[in-house]
Amino acid sequence: MRGEAAGPEQLSLETGDGSRISVTTKYAKSLLTREIRLGHLWAVCTMQAPKSSATERLDADALWWRGRIGGNAITVIDGSHMGTTVRFVDLFSGSGGFSLGVRMAAEELGVAARAMAAVDIDADALHVYAENHRPRMVLNCSVSDLVDYQPIESGGEVSFFHAPEVVSDQLARLVGRVDLVIGGPPCQGHSNLNNHTRRNDPRNSLYALVGVVAEALGARVCLTENVPGVVRDHGEVVASTKSLLGSAGWSWEEVVVAADQIGWAQTRKRHFLIARKQPASEGPETLRRSATLADIYDALRRPARPVSWLIGDLLDRSSRADLMDQPSELSEENKMRIAHLFENDEYTLSNEFRPLSHRNGHSYPASYGRMKWDSPAGTITTGFLTPGRGRFIHAKEPRGLTPREGARLQGYPDSFSFESSSGRTNRTLLAKWIGDAVPTPLGYLAGLAGLSQVLDG
Repeated sequence: MRGEAAGPEQLSLETGDGSRISVTTKYAKSLLTREIRLGHLWAVCTMQAPKSSATERLDADALWWRGRIGGNAITVIDGSHMGTTVRFVDLFSGSGGFSLGVRMAAEELGVAARAMAAVDIDADALHVYAENHRPRMVLNCSVSDLVDYQPIESGGEVSFFHAPEVVSDQLARLVGRVDLVIGGPPCQGHSNLNNHTRRNDPRNSLYALVGVVAEALGARVCLTENVPGVVRDHGEVVASTKSLLGSAGWSWEEVVVAADQIGWAQTRKRHFLIARKQPASEGPETLRRSATLADIYDALRRPARPVSWLIGDLLDRSSRADLMDQPSELSEENKMRIAHLFENDEYTLSNEFRPLSHRNGHSYPASYGRMKWDSPAGTITTGFLTPGRGRFIHAKEPRGLTPREGARLQGYPDSFSFESSSGRTNRTLLAKWIGDAVPTPLGYLAGLAGLSQVLDG
């Protein structure tokens, strides 16, 4: 039996020049219809509505995302840029969560988003990326090895001493053939969970490389994502990157977005910097003529959804043989802690049941915490398979999360393949691939903005 949809959903606003920015999803006779209007860029697509229980009353947008997670086919009926191809490069690619969001956005616009290259130092993550995104090339190296550039500072402004140059023979084949560069440089140095090198980590200097590689490749747009704390880096990496790009004729926009603010079942926040190369004939106001990231963020705003919406159908699957459906084995101490939470209907573990190191005070009350079935999850990290590393105890069953539940909360479709190059996939690898990724809905949001900029005019 199919649950009843709550009817059409439309959120829209007017940009400064009067063009409408909207995302409309309608439900009728088991068919979902989605209309996207980003000023000059628009498309209409359909999807067969996924099944839902008789007790669920899901709005049309919730059904749409449920269908996307389930792998339901998208049919684009009409659009302003149908058949257009956008070529992109993914730096610090990991398993490809950012690319997945961008490609989902492109698919709904009737645009072919073709991955030209993926770059990462993790060979196993690159294998996962290649299996799912089929890029033209994969480069198992540091992004810093791809390009030669020298920034100089004068009067508080940063600029290029000379034009950056691609020094990788493979990547050099793509100069002048890439529209969009995306990337999420390592964020551990900016994370509030990092107690050792927070804001002053050598890896933080990698932040500028997304824009530098975009300039060297001759790309039109670049998208850089990181944790919100990146703006407080001791080296002022965001400010220096904006200054560096500005000196080369790029305009930019930065926005902090939260997954739960666009209706997702996770509270994760990310900082996005989107920059566009300005042709000599255009002024700095050109970025505003297209749909900006802030415009699209406002258009996609919806109430947060609970974890039950995404993982409710996975109950009673934890005994299956598939590694993706198996929670981690628990120590006797953790079994006792989880039993205490369930027996007392509690969600935060009291100090007397915590490790001794926690009992004299700690700053992580969510650790050993239980999720709430009717609320969004907290940030899914690489520790989501371990109860002691966050609020990662299942809301309804006395266990930790499974890899598939974490993947769902990160927005990965069930069809996404997580296999290492050796074929010996394990929990440590799964936790890293899934927890390190940009949640797909945030990649989708940024992808709409990036595609709008690429296809403008």
